[in-house]
Amino acid sequence: MNNRVKNISTTYGLLTGGAFIIFFLLLSIVGWHEKPWLRVFNGVILAGGVLLSIKEYRKATGNYMKYYSGFRTGLFTGFIATLTFMLFMAIYMFVLDTDFHMRIMKTWFAEYSQGPVLLLFVIFVEGLSSSMILTLITMQGQKTSWNSRFSKKVHQNV
Repeated sequence: MNNRVKNISTTYGLLTGGAFIIFFLLLSIVGWHEKPWLRVFNGVILAGGVLLSIKEYRKATGNYMKYYSGFRTGLFTGFIATLTFMLFMAIYMFVLDTDFHMRIMKTWFAEYSQGPVLLLFVIFVEGLSSSMILTLITMQGQKTSWNSRFSKKVHQNV
């Protein structure tokens, strides 16, 4: 993997993960952190992080970004953000608020309470799938068009 992709993905992934954590902590201050439908706003945060990382990568390559490289940048950004938030939630559920998972499980899976590990798995899968979808969407606006004369010359020379 290109070092430029690693650096951009790591930076924006950690920033996005930090934004997830701040959002969760703000919700917990207000007492809304147990309302699962507010997770929708995590998608907005993730979309912003993925978009900014792909734009930064595009700028760093001088607008000669290949689709695969941009896609990889966005996907790794989402992966790092998801891992950061998942680690925070593990600490939160196992150390800070040990009853949190039971309160959430009542609203999600009333008959299937498997503890906090199930919630961490849900966070991981949800984060990765959201990263994939949001990266695909973002790349549609950020990819270089092959329809112009300029881009045909660029792609022939690459």
